[in-house]
Amino acid sequence: MIDRIRRMKRSTIAVGVAIVVGTGLAAASPLFPALSQAPMSAPGSPPQSPPQSPPESPPQSAPVSPATPVVTIGARATLQHNGRAVAVRVKLDCGSATSMNASVVVTVRERHGRRVLSGTERTDSVACDGSVQSFTVGARSGHFLPDVATASASASVCTTTGCMDAKASRRVHVVRAG
Repeated sequence: MIDRIRRMKRSTIAVGVAIVVGTGLAAASPLFPALSQAPMSAPGSPPQSPPQSPPESPPQSAPVSPATPVVTIGARATLQHNGRAVAVRVKLDCGSATSMNASVVVTVRERHGRRVLSGTERTDSVACDGSVQSFTVGARSGHFLPDVATASASASVCTTTGCMDAKASRRVHVVRAG
């Protein structure tokens, strides 16, 4: 009986060692590509060299369409109407697209403790000439204060071939006019 237990222990240990060694070899095989991919040569003949892969070319970035719109937001927002609104400067560059229609949605969010004040303004007839334009964003409730806020702008530029979107978001300093 004791002899049988010893044989079972040896068998279990042998199986465990085989599993550990097999797992180690399987994990290490990618580290040795010459061993795993080398063609077999006849005994006594010189070893064949593994096939050479062509040199890799550097990654190519996707071409950027010159018609892709870009929207940027100025670093400051100016208080207006005693803080009931802020003026945010936004630049819309439509690239080489001849726009039939461009629209911009500007949102400003300002946190005061646990309270968040926000406002959104949408303009559907935006000049697509690359000029900086000012959008006045009214507060939904309460008053904006001189502080730091987050402004985001989303633009949609439509041409005869379809519409393209651009988005931007950044922290802005809300300052008093003057």
